[in-house]
Amino acid sequence: MIEPLLDAPRVVLFGGGHVAQCMARQLDLLDYRVWVVEDRKEFASEAVFPTAERVIHSAYDAVSELVRLEKRDHVIVMSRGHETDFEILRWVLRTEADYIGCIGSARKIAHTREKLLLDGLSGAQIDRIHMPIGLDIGAETPAEIAVSAAAELIQYCADRRNR
Repeated sequence: MIEPLLDAPRVVLFGGGHVAQCMARQLDLLDYRVWVVEDRKEFASEAVFPTAERVIHSAYDAVSELVRLEKRDHVIVMSRGHETDFEILRWVLRTEADYIGCIGSARKIAHTREKLLLDGLSGAQIDRIHMPIGLDIGAETPAEIAVSAAAELIQYCADRRNR
């Protein structure tokens, strides 16, 4: 029996706030390689993300020069607002990233979707985004939201393996 040896899957986490901090710890428990990209210096540090493989401080509109997203990569967008989410998603949707999840309220999601359509992305491209991210478990706290989002990622990967 031959099994290919591959690195653990990588999750590129955009954002450094409270939910992203819990998300990074949760993903580490699940043996994902976690890269964090954050545009605020005070949140883009190894002290804030001790379990991350890499922490990148960068403006979101310049990150494409620093991170190459590949087919096996998963992306989770948990940045600080509508505009930064839009900047990230308009780039990520043009890559081969396997899974793309975005946190947000119904209003934020509708606004982001509309802006992406106006930016020239197709409905099919936008439908790649799992938004709002997470399984509906009634999550409220940052830690619960991280568990919910991680559970959805686990479900997605299991479904892909079982096809």
